Amino acid sequence: MESKSSARSSYVYLLKDPRLSGKDSIFYVGKGSGQRARTHELESGDTAKLRRIAEIREAGLEVQIEYLTLSGTSLLNEEQAFSMEAALIWALREQLTNASGGNHLSFVSDRSLEISANAKQIELDQSYPVVLVWVKGIFGGTSLAGDFIGVPHEVVWENSRGYWTHSRGICEAIDKKIAQGDTVLLFSLTNGLRGRVNVVNGIFELSGVHRENVKNGKGVDVERVVFDKREGEPSQLATEAAAKYLGNELVVDGKVCCAPGRHGVAPEGQISMPRASRALYA
Repeated sequence: MESKSSARSSYVYLLKDPRLSGKDSIFYVGKGSGQRARTHELESGDTAKLRRIAEIREAGLEVQIEYLTLSGTSLLNEEQAFSMEAALIWALREQLTNASGGNHLSFVSDRSLEISANAKQIELDQSYPVVLVWVKGIFGGTSLAGDFIGVPHEVVWENSRGYWTHSRGICEAIDKKIAQGDTVLLFSLTNGLRGRVNVVNGIFELSGVHRENVKNGKGVDVERVVFDKREGEPSQLATEAAAKYLGNELVVDGKVCCAPGRHGVAPEGQISMPRASRALYA
């Protein structure tokens, strides 16, 4: 019996804009099986991909779908599909609307090596009201393999702002703090090199939080949390936090942060992200 990774049931596909020609027409690269390539127009939400699809349809046209495979095969195994998808996303990254970078490809810049070499473990100041999120992929500030590369700040924000499963308690705490005139910061964390985890690669000042209905990977409507960024000059707290934490490894009570496990309990020796900042709930 074939394992899941060796069974040939996957493919890589391109979504193309019929208003353009050649490789310039490609605006999305995906991996899927079954009818996955044809489900994008059923999704809801405000993403670059869905905005592009809407523009095409408003012009009276349809999105073109092109399937890719290896010579002599009709379908790919999962490992082949992941590798092909990642390579294409990297090669076409400047023009794509993909919100993540795929898997199985690594790229690390000289600047990232310097940042990683100088990274220090820094304890979270518990006077800071902070929300933590963990991102990965080329648009999250790491390589496709999860190594820190330091992409532009606005790109990190786009991948940090949503769509999260934070509880209503966190959302209410954020709204309360902001209504009181307090500064609430969003820290974006990712992997570093040389075993570093929870490297801070983005710090943003929030103006609020809201919920949006989006379709999950199974096409089911689900409610997700989306953060809103405060525009204008950064506050003194945000400036201080950026100087102190960006490029460094964040710890809380000497522990690394993690997504909450089953029943919201973190593994031993780690601390759950939603409860890392005590000041947020004060």
